[in-house]
Amino acid sequence: MNKEKILTSLNQLEESLNELFNKTITKVEEVDTLLLANGFCKCTTSKEIPNKRTKHGIYIFEAKVSLDVKFDELWKERQLNNKVPNLNDQDSKSNKILYVGKSTSSGVLSRVNEHYKTINELESTYALKIGGDEFKKYKISCNYYQYECDKSSYANAIIAIFEQLLHDKLQPRVGSSR
Repeated sequence: MNKEKILTSLNQLEESLNELFNKTITKVEEVDTLLLANGFCKCTTSKEIPNKRTKHGIYIFEAKVSLDVKFDELWKERQLNNKVPNLNDQDSKSNKILYVGKSTSSGVLSRVNEHYKTINELESTYALKIGGDEFKKYKISCNYYQYECDKSSYANAIIAIFEQLLHDKLQPRVGSSR
């Protein structure tokens, strides 16, 4: 890549990040516009999808039924003996956005699939592990966004920046800020 193309790409990234810093984002629909304009493509799933290859990217777990106090109690109980992300203890936490994450080492769907496992199926890694019956009432789905330029040398940094900013804006119910 020549110097002129790199500068153009960096200028576009800076514009996008400035837009994101100054924008209020509270819903997945608002995320769609931003990420689709910046080299991501969107897919959605409500269950594990094995053996499908995807690129690196960002994912957002969203509940169609509000995450309530009972959800918080269930999650706190799960935290005691399992490798699951921490419950967000901020007052401004979302009642619809469950989790925001990224995958920069394997395809984004591979990481999403780990979150759809159950406690007993997956113990070696931090994941939501929402495959159990106790979460069905919340009608949780996942929007995942593949970064189309994931072979570029700065793709992981771009994905990480967008993921952190979206986490800060959306205030998901689970997962602590990095």
